[in-house]
Amino acid sequence: MFDASLLPGPRTEGWRHGKISQLADLPSFSQHWSVGDDLDSGHGRLLFAADGLRMSQDMRSKCHLAPKMVHAEDVHAMLMNNKTVPQLDIFLGRSDDVTLDFSSLHGSLPLQLNITLEDASTSSISFHGAAADASLWLRINIQIAHGASLKFLQHDGAASGHRLFDMQVTQSAQSSFAFLSLSHGGRYVRDEITCRLASNCKADLFAGHHLQSGRHRDLRFRVDHLGMQSTSNQDVRCVVHDRAVSGFDGLIHVSEAGAQTEAYQESKVVLMEDGALHHGKPELEIFQDDVVCSHGAAIGQLDKDALFYLMSRGIAEDDARDMLLEAFFSGLVESATPFMGHVIPSNEDMLHLARGAA
Repeated sequence: MFDASLLPGPRTEGWRHGKISQLADLPSFSQHWSVGDDLDSGHGRLLFAADGLRMSQDMRSKCHLAPKMVHAEDVHAMLMNNKTVPQLDIFLGRSDDVTLDFSSLHGSLPLQLNITLEDASTSSISFHGAAADASLWLRINIQIAHGASLKFLQHDGAASGHRLFDMQVTQSAQSSFAFLSLSHGGRYVRDEITCRLASNCKADLFAGHHLQSGRHRDLRFRVDHLGMQSTSNQDVRCVVHDRAVSGFDGLIHVSEAGAQTEAYQESKVVLMEDGALHHGKPELEIFQDDVVCSHGAAIGQLDKDALFYLMSRGIAEDDARDMLLEAFFSGLVESATPFMGHVIPSNEDMLHLARGAA
């Protein structure tokens, strides 16, 4: 699917971790990709597969599909430079709840999504990751209109194959965006989220991943405060096992116009074995004096005292470890819940993530 000569090298900033060279061996994308028959049930559902798209009947009037040539504007675009891929435009109204379901995807799919919210609307999007044998190149451009609110849940029920996920969110004045991502990683997974905030905006970004041996995930958050009195929060929690590679790059950028900005960033990483690897890069770029900004990063091992306490009460070591990891990720979801509302994972999903199940 990708030309090897266009892949970033190990010296390319932000692409140094993980074996990106394996993307050169991905199978080609089938050009016969179109909208199929309506789904039999459900509302607000979009089901993606390698041969096409199916949707619930209520989404027909809100979606428009057309092929489009990709031009190189950044590294993500360069990977598909001058290739024609499907582009899907989605228009969300006052209170739309949409599910983007890639769980039936097998094979390769490059796709561009443009999502537009109207003024003062309140919508939610649930994203379900692709199967372990899938390769997904996905670029999402989201336009949040004046006073609108969007909640976005990205949830991988199992380890992915290859995924390049690039989401650009542009917020108009007095809008809000909340994002929660839970992932098991995959062979090569890179998720990048960029938010551009106008005046009086809010962006709250939460993410967690649990990487078993041999898995990979690069996570990148960037929040640009371009207007006055905007607020943002980044909260990331990672669990990494032996021979897994984890990365988190978080950037808070405040422009000269971003007076009275409040922005916070925190990451917590648990390394389960000696061979676990995590790359962290917290950054602040501030060009305005009247701000309150902070960032913090903590990397360590599972609390041995807490583990000993549970085992001394007759709990098996594996079960005690699962309980501590469930509490670790539950704290993330509890922090996100006031911002995500009803768009949160179930208790079963949380237990699944804590155990790092495939």
